[in-house]
Amino acid sequence: MKIGIFGGEGYLGSTSHESLSEHHEVSILERNELSLDQFDAILDCSAPRDLYKKRVRETYIKQVYRRTRIASSFEKKYIYIGSYSSSINSKSHYGRVKFICEEIVREGGGIILRTPLVVDQENPGSRFKELNHRIGILPFIFLPENSRLELELTDIEAFLLTLHSVIDSESKHRSEEILIPCRRASLNELIKMAPSFEGKKYIELGLITTKIVESCIKHLPLRKLNNLKSLMGENYVK
Repeated sequence: MKIGIFGGEGYLGSTSHESLSEHHEVSILERNELSLDQFDAILDCSAPRDLYKKRVRETYIKQVYRRTRIASSFEKKYIYIGSYSSSINSKSHYGRVKFICEEIVREGGGIILRTPLVVDQENPGSRFKELNHRIGILPFIFLPENSRLELELTDIEAFLLTLHSVIDSESKHRSEEILIPCRRASLNELIKMAPSFEGKKYIELGLITTKIVESCIKHLPLRKLNNLKSLMGENYVK
């Protein structure tokens, strides 16, 4: 099968490319690639880093719309990597943009592969890599109350297993949403899982303090770090 991948240089894109190449002919596509008719399936792993910039968000949404429509016109399988944190009410640009793009893909007859936070301690990537980096440069860490800030996690093996099953499915063109298997964890647990946390000094926050932090962070103009807001979990989004 011939597969084209958008976002092939990112964490999930490059990992998918390596895994799928074992059984298929896989190519990494330029962001404005329009010649999609030569592929049997399109995998869209794209997610710009600078989503805090309005122009970047608008451009990306237009790209997803165009890709979906072109794939639909040629009746090609279009698989979009969605997110468990996508929501129209998300406090992060990442969550809101993902929600909009998922709606576009759904209307265009594509497949949404809804993905929780992928955690790989040996080879951190995506938002987990960003979190690990921030932990590494901080002198000490504030650990939120373990009963708050729940989110969904998965590992790279579960992601790839589900991806292969979707790619190998006979269906080419349908509106469908597929969930990657996940487990629930707290932000407290996630921070402790980061490789750079080992040996770090930390301060445990109480329940009241954690709730105060939750209510304050949503008002901070984090700009480049805005995507980290999507790690705050379900309680944060509500």
